[in-house]
Amino acid sequence: SCFDPSHTTPSSSFDPSQTTTSSSFDPTQTTTSSSFDPTQTTTSSSFDPTQTTTSSSDNDLTQTTTSSSNNDPTQTTTSSSDNDPTQTTTSSSDNDPTQTTTSSNADIDGSGTTTSSDGGDNPQETTTTAASDFVKDIRFDVDGDVDGNRNFYFSHDPRPFQVDDLVRSATVKEVVELDGKEYETDVPVDKSKIAFGLDSSAPDANLNPAAIVKKMEAAGQEFTYTLTPLYIFYDGYVAETQVYIYIGVKGDTNLNGIANAMDSGKILVYAAEFGSGQKTYLTSEDGDTVNQAVEALAWFLSDVNTESRDLGETSNADGDEPVTINAKDAAYILTYAAVFGSGKGDKTDWVTDVLNPNDDSSFVLPKFTKEIFDWKAQNS
Repeated sequence: SCFDPSHTTPSSSFDPSQTTTSSSFDPTQTTTSSSFDPTQTTTSSSFDPTQTTTSSSDNDLTQTTTSSSNNDPTQTTTSSSDNDPTQTTTSSSDNDPTQTTTSSNADIDGSGTTTSSDGGDNPQETTTTAASDFVKDIRFDVDGDVDGNRNFYFSHDPRPFQVDDLVRSATVKEVVELDGKEYETDVPVDKSKIAFGLDSSAPDANLNPAAIVKKMEAAGQEFTYTLTPLYIFYDGYVAETQVYIYIGVKGDTNLNGIANAMDSGKILVYAAEFGSGQKTYLTSEDGDTVNQAVEALAWFLSDVNTESRDLGETSNADGDEPVTINAKDAAYILTYAAVFGSGKGDKTDWVTDVLNPNDDSSFVLPKFTKEIFDWKAQNS
């Protein structure tokens, strides 16, 4: 046609998906496209038959350029958009060994393979770099009670800290540095890799409240109760945020580190004032200097049979026991103090010596005391 001087060659029976078009304006140039991959075209020129350029559509930003000459080494470069920074470079020369270097960050995994050859009969050498070798950092963020509110533990609790008790949620991001750029991707959180420590140097998988108290006493510190920060680690990387825990002695209402008759007396006074409608506190005489977290801790330690962590709002015991501090709690503390003072000391057990000395199978133990008792039975 005089309006369209180009000529189209019918598709091949061997590859019906391929069409070749030549132009009368430049008869040395042919373009081949494929219906299987309509985004790709190949153009070659008879003036320089050694050069071929292949490009793709905007939907696939990868571009490949191949140039060849008898005098110059063959070079192939493949580059892609910033979203897929995969890059492949191949160069060869009669004087230099062929070298192929492939680096990829399409999955932000940092893996790479380098292959070299002398261009002759010598065997190739291939080196593969593991993804972890490219990992620059792990960014680990947690959501927990940073002020220690309701993170209350008994000083005799030997159970390692549990992730679900202290961390509400966690985000782990793997940071890879490639070609001077940082790439960040979310990593599925594996709870088994989360651990706690008393400092930022290393985690301690067996860290527990009783161990913290023993460390304090071994260092010559007098233990009454403690607000302690715990560092949180993920696979050895430490989070920027710590969570705080309170540790105290069960039955120790006045927070002096001992459960005795003085605590029982304080509970009886509190129960009487509370019952008469007065505004009363365990840790303050006038209420003007009340630390709510410390007040809640004192309640938790005094509430022997329901172990409420929220000032009596909710119970941590099954059954019909009222969630309150009353004469029954005072009596339990007196019993504990008597057994403790009889020579049993730190070996006094809240279950077998105080709450359920007759081993009544129908007796309902409060949540945390039961968990400690069961753990000791399984790990003794």
